[in-house]
Parts: sequence; C-alpha cells; structure tokens
Amino acid sequence: MYSPTSSDRTTNVLGARLSKREVLFYALLFLFPIGNFVVPHWLSAFFLILGVASLFGPRFEWRQLGSLEKVILCLCAAYFGAFLLSGLVNDAGESLVKRLGVELRYLFIIPIYLVAKRSPDASRWLLRGCAFGGVVFAGNAGYEFFVLGKDVVAGAYHHILYGAVAAVYAIVLWNQWWGGTEKGAWKWMILLGSLTAALTVVLSGSRTAYVVLLSVIFVWGVLNFRGRNLLIVIAAAGCAALLSYAVSDRISSRVYRAVDDVVHYFNIEDPSKEKQELSSVGQRFEMWRTALLIIRKSPWLGVSREGYSAAASRFVDQGKVHWQAPQQGQPHNAYLEVLVSLGVVGFIPFAGMLILPALVLWRKAVRVDSASAGVVLFIVAYATASLAASAPFLRGNAVSVFVVFLAILMADAMRPTQTRVIRTDD
Repeated sequence: MYSPTSSDRTTNVLGARLSKREVLFYALLFLFPIGNFVVPHWLSAFFLILGVASLFGPRFEWRQLGSLEKVILCLCAAYFGAFLLSGLVNDAGESLVKRLGVELRYLFIIPIYLVAKRSPDASRWLLRGCAFGGVVFAGNAGYEFFVLGKDVVAGAYHHILYGAVAAVYAIVLWNQWWGGTEKGAWKWMILLGSLTAALTVVLSGSRTAYVVLLSVIFVWGVLNFRGRNLLIVIAAAGCAALLSYAVSDRISSRVYRAVDDVVHYFNIEDPSKEKQELSSVGQRFEMWRTALLIIRKSPWLGVSREGYSAAASRFVDQGKVHWQAPQQGQPHNAYLEVLVSLGVVGFIPFAGMLILPALVLWRKAVRVDSASAGVVLFIVAYATASLAASAPFLRGNAVSVFVVFLAILMADAMRPTQTRVIRTDD
C-alpha cells in the first residue's frame, strides 16, 4: 500500500497527509466540471489527464474491493467488450477505430474508482467544482438567451446535453447542500451552484432536461421524506412546475409544441407513406419504431456502433418506415441505441451498471446517507435523460461525465462509514 512521504503538505478530511499526486487528483476533479459544456473539448481534455493520472497514481488495490464493487466495475468492462465483439462480428472495422476513443472511457472507470476509493475527499472536490460549474452554466445560458436571443441554449454542443447535465449538477449539489457535510462559505457556494444549474435547465429550452429535473426532485423527495412531508414536497414541486409553465412563455411553448407533435404523429395513418417532414417528436417516434424493427432482425449482437443508419435505410427502401428515420444516425434513445448497436449481449452489462449500484445503495440512501443518495440521484438523472436521447452514453463528453461522476460518487458511497460523516434522522 502507498504511504505519504515527508514532502506531503496538506491533509484530507480524515487528517491524513496528502502526497502531491493526491493534491493533483483533487485539483483535476475540481476543474473537471467547471468548463463543462461551455468550453469546447474541456471535458475530454481533463478526462484524459485524469485517466492517465489515475493509471500511475496511488490506488486502492483490486483485491481489497468488495464483491459488489468488482461486479459493477466488471460490468463496465464487459460493456466495452460488447462494443468490440459487435464490431468484429459485424465487420465494422472503421466504426471500431472511429469509436474507440469514446468507448475506451468506460474502461477508465476502474483506475479512477481505485484512486477515488483511497481518496476520501474526492467527491467533495468534484462537487465543489460542480458548484462553480453551475454558475458558469448559468452565465453562458443567460448570455445565449438574453443577449444572443437564441431559442435554445446549446453551449459548445447541443441543448439536450447542456440542459440534462445542468439538471445533474442541480440535483447532486442540492443533495450535498441538504445532507452533506460542507460548512461555512462552501455550503452556500454549493447552494448557489445548485440554484444556478436549475436556472440553466429552464433557460436551456430542453424538454428532456425539464423531465430530468422533475424526475430527480421526485426521487429526492422519496429518499428524504415520508408520509405528509413527502406529499408536501411533491405538491411543492408540482406547483413550481405549473407556475413555471404559466409565467414562462419559453417553457409553455416548448411543452405545447411537444404535445402538438405527439398528436400530429399519431394522427398519421401510415408514417412510412408520409411524404412531408415529420416534427421533432414525430421523428423520435419513427426512429424508435425503426429501432424495434432492427432489434427484431439482429437481437443478440446488434448492427455495431454507427450501424443504425444503414440498417434503417434498408427498411426505408422496403417501404416500412418514414424516409427521415435514418437521418439522425441513432434512434434518440440510449436503451434502444444499445440494443440496436450492441444487442442483448451489450444491453445486459449496460443495464447492470445502472441498475445494480442504484438498487444496492437505495436502502442506505433513504434518509440516512447523502453519499448513497448522490449516486442514486445521479443514475436516475442519466437514466431519465436517456429516454429521449442517445447522447448521454454515446457522445464522448457525456460519457466522460458519466464515468467520472459514477466512479467518484460511488467510491464515496461504498467507503466504510467511519471515513465520512453520515447524517442521522432527528
């Protein structure tokens, strides 16, 4: 095991002295979420540095991990293995090479987790960085919306990811403010970051982000309250949503358009024969219908990453789906995307790395452990965002967020309780 040297100059929450490498690890975690989706390539650059540093830094030993931790990390590795297997079976060498840089990030959860497991302040510094990131999120959103007059706020990439990740920041920071151990100025900075991230969700114009935020607020209420208090929280969240809908033309117009798009799509007798363009929501429904046809034809190993368009085009030629179905290159649903590209073989580890930690930590999270609640809320946020978008598990920057947050938050939640403060019921 690694032991700090006499050159160490700082201590962690347990009073142990830190090495320069550990200080660097905390600094990288703090900086990672600040530039978020505002500065191009910020997340990928810091993920690369963080990943490489975790390979050579002091780490927790694999044999010291619990069986459950090993299973979760192995599921992430198996998911990467399914990507390789599907690509080889489908003779998609070009896709393998092109996607390798993104898919490899799932393997890096292992060294990052091992370093985080022996770094008791890891989640604290990541969330402190998120607090500043929430402010940066809101500042950019305000500039794009009020100054540039954009209908949707996209940051450096896309408004769905921008709004969804802002919702992630908002809920994990709120959870930390509510039940975490931060005190003094940092506690109020955490609250500011949460509120500004929530404001970013509103300004983003992303309907997916709206749903994500409402979903995690509901789950947070279930984790922290019972009986009448839970009903009060749910009612308060519902009233806030209705008030936002009533007073914000931005929110109401986006919601109304979504409802109108749904009605219009289901009024089409046969979408495959429709010559006109479908609405945004209509395209999603048609892509989901197309994905189911592809899955039925290639259920076990899928059609490989980036194989959706070619497979969907064949159904267009057969007159079975609308001509716009292949255009997006993916079905705008992460679960269908995994089944389409990697089949059942890839979907099993994918579902496992989401469901297993959430189920295991749920009991600890209920009114007892804010670290466990943070993991559950993070997974719920990402899982909800994935219902209407493939990007959370397909785009490199979003995958970087998933891997780093899951590794750091889960390492804290899995750590023995004597190494961190656990809140208790009054």
